[in-house]
Amino acid sequence: MKFKENKFKENKLSQIKIDNRKLIWNKGVNDAPYKVSYTKDKITTVCPYYRVWYQMFNRCYSGKKTYRNVTICKKWWKFSIFKKWMETQDWKNKDLDKDIIAENNLEYNEFNCCFVNPYVNYLFSTSKSKLPKGVSYKKDTKRFVVHCSDNKGSSKNIGTYDTIKQASDVYISYKRNIVDEICSEICESRIILGLQNKMNMLEKDNNAKVLKFSTFATESPEADADAAGTDGF
Repeated sequence: MKFKENKFKENKLSQIKIDNRKLIWNKGVNDAPYKVSYTKDKITTVCPYYRVWYQMFNRCYSGKKTYRNVTICKKWWKFSIFKKWMETQDWKNKDLDKDIIAENNLEYNEFNCCFVNPYVNYLFSTSKSKLPKGVSYKKDTKRFVVHCSDNKGSSKNIGTYDTIKQASDVYISYKRNIVDEICSEICESRIILGLQNKMNMLEKDNNAKVLKFSTFATESPEADADAAGTDGF
């Protein structure tokens, strides 16, 4: 079954059918005065506002580990209120994000959420490696390799370096240029500020890992070899 949104039409429903709708995850109230989806010739057309609203509830309340403790403000439990907010946003071909504006944000609401291009949404992925972000260690050459994705999401080998500090510095410089380029294409100041703050935090975290590695220089990084080989973005 195929889905599409660009030609969605709001076909009105009777109040009885609206009132008989079930809650979304026992919370969300779909009060749209029209059918939010319909199928014709095996192609299902979905209201774009409803799709984003429903997916938000699905992420928060379906038991996904990555969204544990994440909630939706009660104001947005009502679809019509969320739709009204979304209509004021630049949302087409973009993803709803809750973390760029407010670091470690645990609630979807109008103050902390925004719409960004998909690749921006994955700009700062997490890493459990003991090595700095974007840096991996090659056991055969005993040197440090730097990878970083460009602003289209394609991973690029930046080079190989003798020290972990050189590698980290090169990665941070390359990454910051990408962030600056992306920010130059964004109009909303709070998104720009959020991305800049995240870049500063990434640099701080990388510097801390470099310092820790240098302090225990006798330890071999081989256990972490290639663990941070790709940037994630």
